[in-house]
Amino acid sequence: MIKSDFIKRLAKRHADLGHADVKLAVNLLFAEMTALLAAGKRIEIRGFGVFSKRVRASRTIRNPRTGADLRVEQSIIIHFKPGAELRDRVMKRARSRVGILSIRQIAGGVDDGGWVERHVLPGEASEVV
Repeated sequence: MIKSDFIKRLAKRHADLGHADVKLAVNLLFAEMTALLAAGKRIEIRGFGVFSKRVRASRTIRNPRTGADLRVEQSIIIHFKPGAELRDRVMKRARSRVGILSIRQIAGGVDDGGWVERHVLPGEASEVV
């Protein structure tokens, strides 16, 4: 989802706020978060996650095509660690969309006595042996 779609969705869900107000709020939020991260601050939103700035050390890599060594300079990355509540909600939704079945039948109908997990989409026929 891109930012403009996000703004439209919020404006639709909160009809009491105008589209311009929602757009302003989202833009202010992102601008403030950007400024804080640029200043090296950590942003923690309880239940959602933590944004932080990390330094990636300089390193030597190898070009797979030529085999030549290349030096990559130090860089700064934005790291996001999802909070427990966000992880739990995403995983709960993922589990409800994809069922996990254990089957004894291995490729070609050979059963070695072990268990294999098979991911089955809702509505897909499956036989458990």
